[in-house]
Amino acid sequence: QFANTELPRSPFISALITQTTGDPVLGARLVNSQGKQVGFGATEGERAGDLAQGSSLRLAHRDIISGAVLECGQMLAISNPSVEEWTLELNGWRTGTFDVSVVIPATSQTYKMFAWSGIQITQGGKYRIRFKPLSLSSNLYLEEYRTNGWEATHVTAVTVLNQPPPRVVGVIQVTPTVVAGGDKYGRLIGVLFSKPMSKAQAETL
Repeated sequence: QFANTELPRSPFISALITQTTGDPVLGARLVNSQGKQVGFGATEGERAGDLAQGSSLRLAHRDIISGAVLECGQMLAISNPSVEEWTLELNGWRTGTFDVSVVIPATSQTYKMFAWSGIQITQGGKYRIRFKPLSLSSNLYLEEYRTNGWEATHVTAVTVLNQPPPRVVGVIQVTPTVVAGGDKYGRLIGVLFSKPMSKAQAETL
């Protein structure tokens, strides 16, 4: 749903990490080729926001009976990302299991969602996913840091997300009460579309 909403607006990359409700099992952050970071670090107290167009959220669930607030994941997003190598770093805070998915632009009209599920992590454990927007390989690898360095450990599932066609969001009659110079007979209308449109595109839609 987030991808379908944002696709027509501007390019973006996003990462969603989910887990069973409880104590958070890891910290996730996106890092660009210059080392600028957005997200959570190797410990629970670390959080970075080096990029103004980036955001990070810790997702929580409130138990309707006890009222307890328990964490269930994290979400990262960066709007208008530069076309360079990015890394999603995953640092273990506790032993547990998580799912992760990333949405990345493949072309100017198409995104790809890569997803991994049921991944085990321990406190101090490290995973990473490396990618380059608009220059994606046929597959991405979830790499785990082991004794001999980084090793590709899990295969991903890939879903192609095509940019949805423009749709009409709203229509208003432009009368003098709406804007000065409007048509008092209601023959002038304004149409709001779900994405930027030229006059020619709007007339032929």
